[in-house]
Amino acid sequence: MQMSAAETVLRPVAGNARKLGRESTVEEIGYALSERNPESIREIESKLGPMINRYVRRRYPVVDVDEILQLTLIDLWRTAERFDPSRSLEAWAMTIASRRAIDRIRREARHATTTLDNVAEVAGDDGAEAASRHAEAEVVHSALARLPEPQQEVLRLAYMEDLTQTQISEKLGIPLGTVKARTFRGLKALRGILDEEKSREATYA
Repeated sequence: MQMSAAETVLRPVAGNARKLGRESTVEEIGYALSERNPESIREIESKLGPMINRYVRRRYPVVDVDEILQLTLIDLWRTAERFDPSRSLEAWAMTIASRRAIDRIRREARHATTTLDNVAEVAGDDGAEAASRHAEAEVVHSALARLPEPQQEVLRLAYMEDLTQTQISEKLGIPLGTVKARTFRGLKALRGILDEEKSREATYA
């Protein structure tokens, strides 16, 4: 039977390991993880794996959820001694999964010629040229998926269809001022999402 990537980094723990089984609670698994019990990783994958996959798929739809789960399990094991079992194991796992997903998105987006902060250029003029330069950046696609639908709509029309704000106004049948307002709020939210993730990373670094 082929081992998962996470299992290849496991090392036996000395002494009496906490016994885990099908009836083990997440809290018990967390304590076992802090004691570097290899069984804890298998139990995390079994009990929390589906939840981690759903979380990653919802928040970061452009990444490979199976890859992120394996990277998360590896990081959980490598940082086991830092985990405080009095805290939420689910929150710890989700934070690590989020960091690994963001890392993957950023690596994929390195070919982009400008950073996400420069997307703010779109909020000034019609900005179609500026928007098109960012269309291939996966980090933008992932962040867009988390915005309210009206903001997603105007930004996607700018990114994907290369429309000016005037053209977007005509296509949607809404005032140009509304397009500008939704664009401004959407871009502000994009920066907020990125700042939120950076803050999350700093907290658990």
